[in-house]
This record gives sequence, structure tokens and C-alpha cells, in this order.
Amino acid sequence: MRPLLLTLFAALAALTIVLTPPAAAVDKPTKPAVDDGLTTPEAGSPEWIILDGLRMIVDGKFDQWIKRYCHTGKLCRTPQATKSVKRYNLAAAHKLVGYCLKGEKKDKLKITRRVEQGEELKLFLECNVNGMPRPFTLQRDGGAWKFRRI
Repeated sequence: MRPLLLTLFAALAALTIVLTPPAAAVDKPTKPAVDDGLTTPEAGSPEWIILDGLRMIVDGKFDQWIKRYCHTGKLCRTPQATKSVKRYNLAAAHKLVGYCLKGEKKDKLKITRRVEQGEELKLFLECNVNGMPRPFTLQRDGGAWKFRRI
């Protein structure tokens, strides 16, 4: 009886080994993620400032954008300059910058170039696949990144 049990046990073990697929067959390698060049900015980063600012412009929240993101020493230096930014710059940008927001949730940017010039940081965004990248310039104002040019 004992040799029969050993034979059955050995046969069962051999059958288990034969029927168990190799680990490589079970864990098929996945294709690497396609690098689409999109960036999901970290909160507080200059890229995030641009993303959040563009969302405000797209939503037509010009007054909030001016309070939060307009550089007071360069772009919105006087009440007249601020009025002009709101009336002309933001109104024109409102029609265009929605194309700069990428991804299903419009939470990504496609940054084609990043240039630091002294205190300024200029990011070039792809807004139109067939067009030239659009520059957005930031500069620190009271320790916070603000739009210097739009």
C-alpha cells in the first residue's frame, strides 16, 4: 500500500508541475506607456500656476485671475494696465488657451520648451498641433509665481 501511495503522490506532483504554466506565461509583460509628452504639474509648481491660471481664463474668471496671478509690478502695474489686460489680453486668451489644456480632464500641459532668463521663467506650450508653441512667462511677485506676460 505504501509504494502505491508514493507512486500516486509522485504522479500527482509531476502532473501539477506539467499543468502549472511558467511564471513568464502568467505575468505577461505589459507594453511600456507611450510617452505623449504631457506633464501633470505638481501643486504649487510654476507649471501648476500656468495650468490653474489657464483654467481660470477658460472659465472666464478674469477678476479672480487678476487677483491671484497677475504680476503687480509688470503686467498689472496700474489700474489702467489691469483694465487693459482684462479687456484685451484675457479676452483674446479666453478664445485660445483652452487648446493648451490637455488630457481627458484638462489637467495636463504639453511643455515643448522651458527657458529661465534671470528672474523670469518662460514655458512654451503646445496649444495647436500644427502651430507654433505659445509662450507664457512667469516671474516671482512677493515670493509667488505670477504671470508676467500672457
